[in-house]
Amino acid sequence: MSNAPLMPKATAIWLVDNTALSFEQIADFCKLHALEVKAIADGDAAQGIKGLDPILTGQLTREEIEKAEQDRDYRLQLANPKVRLPQPSTWRRCLRRVGRRACRNKAGKWLVSFRGCRRQSGDAAGHSSRVSYSARASSIRERCAMLHSSSGAAASRSVTPIGVSS
Repeated sequence: MSNAPLMPKATAIWLVDNTALSFEQIADFCKLHALEVKAIADGDAAQGIKGLDPILTGQLTREEIEKAEQDRDYRLQLANPKVRLPQPSTWRRCLRRVGRRACRNKAGKWLVSFRGCRRQSGDAAGHSSRVSYSARASSIRERCAMLHSSSGAAASRSVTPIGVSS
């Protein structure tokens, strides 16, 4: 977290109007240039910005301001925050295309509910992978049916392992 107040110009306006701090002290605390603080005091800059009280926001204490008014070489320090703000995450979500968002969830369901409509043998081009894929899907369906059935009829059927074709 940076060591600057939340709204530096508004804080500088309040400090110029309500304290006897030097321009260098205010500029050092608010992380502004000393000439910018002088322009704020002259009314040339930051017109229309309302001053923000750093004591009410918990950024400074009254004792800290009094100490800085007594000693011109003293530099104001931000008070410890009472509430810790969460740090923003460095992890960035990856965006998926609109057409692909639901495909991840439906892939497993499609594999289990595949009805074996492509049980034809390999065609002339040699697409025999569809046969083994449908055989695997049907054996997965049979295993699921065995696990979820309450009767022993499904358990008595013979089920071939996934890698073995009949």
